[in-house]
Order: sequence, then structure tokens, then C-alpha cells
Amino acid sequence: FADSAANYIAKPNVALIAGDQAASLDRIMTQKYLAMTNTQNFESWCEVRRTRLPAVLIDSKASLQAPGARVERLPYPESEQSQNPNFPGLAPIITKLWWAK
Repeated sequence: FADSAANYIAKPNVALIAGDQAASLDRIMTQKYLAMTNTQNFESWCEVRRTRLPAVLIDSKASLQAPGARVERLPYPESEQSQNPNFPGLAPIITKLWWAK
């Protein structure tokens, strides 16, 4: 196991880059994103929204959003819209939440 881990960490697209903190952080966040995808989808999305990393994510050609726009919020469910008298209304999914800076 130790050999396979060392071999994986030594791969050129995985190894950290000495002296380049931004590129190394991007590689770490890429690995975190890949590890969480399909098991912790919501957490994975929250990490991308919070850090804007990994930079490897690309825009879908089928996306209706502007190039580079990321989903910042989830839409309210229909039940919330129809049953909550204090429903604040819908906002575009690329609109940042009030606490996001």
C-alpha cells in the first residue's frame, strides 16, 4: 500500500509544486473534489462554491448561464413556494447568497 500511495503522489499532475502555493492548493482541492464527488455531492459543491477551486472545472456547453458563472444557490422546492407565506421569491441560481462575499 505504501508503494502505491508513493507512486500516486509522485505523478506529475498530483505532486505538489515547490514554491507555487496557488498551484499546489488547486491540486489539493482537485483531489478533494474527486474524492467527494458521488459520495458527498452537496459538500463537494459547497467546497467549490467556497474556494472557487478546482480550476479544472469547465463550463458545460449545454449551460444556460454566462461563461464562468457558477451555481451559488439552490432553488426553493415547490412546497416552500406554495405553502410558506413568507417565501422571499425566486432569485437566479447565480446570485450569491447574502452571506457570501
